Order: sequence, then structure tokens, then C-alpha cells
Amino acid sequence: MAQEQKPNLLIQIHDLINDAFDLDEFRELCLHLEVKYDNLSGGTLSARIHDLVQRQNRQGQLDNLLYWCGYLRPNFNWPDPSAPVTLGTAPTSFTLPPRNPRQIFLSHASQDAEFAH
Repeated sequence: MAQEQKPNLLIQIHDLINDAFDLDEFRELCLHLEVKYDNLSGGTLSARIHDLVQRQNRQGQLDNLLYWCGYLRPNFNWPDPSAPVTLGTAPTSFTLPPRNPRQIFLSHASQDAEFAH
């Protein structure tokens, strides 16, 4: 089993994916990785990217993740997970955006439309 990588490398990968892919492109990346986008946790794209990177790291699949990132976005400088990351070039940290308590998600079946409205 592959060794889990250092947090600063994971942050670097997260930030690169966040810069390189919009929502639809990220869904395509998940498809290539055989990961269901809807099974990733988080309410934002950034949070889902974070979950994907963490999962791929835990499963020893960072090489596969970086392969597909490089294949889909060859113009980006993707890191080599076997190379050491210097603290001077690593991004600072990952933080989730604050949750808006007024934001509500409502889902209903079409039969319940009148009630939901």
C-alpha cells in the first residue's frame, strides 16, 4: 500500500485542481477516476475537491489522480508525489468557506409540489 502524502502536497494538488477545473470538468475528472461526484462530501466545489484528494491519498491513488489531471490539463505543472515539497512553495492551508445558515436546500417529489410550494 502506498504511503500517505504530506498535507502541503495535498493542499498543492487541491489548489491546482481548483484552478484548472470548473464544475463540469471536475465531474469529468471524477468519471475518469471512477468516483461518483455525488458521493463526495461538501456543499462547494472546493470542498468536494478536498474530499477527492483526501480519498485518493488514503487509497494510495494520487498517481492515478495526477495522471488524469495531467491528461485533461497538460498545460498545468502537476506535482510529482514522490518528490519532496518544500515549505516555501507549498500553499498555506485549506479552509472551508463559512456556511450560510440562511441558505436552504429543498427537494421534493413532483407529487408534493403543492405542499412544497
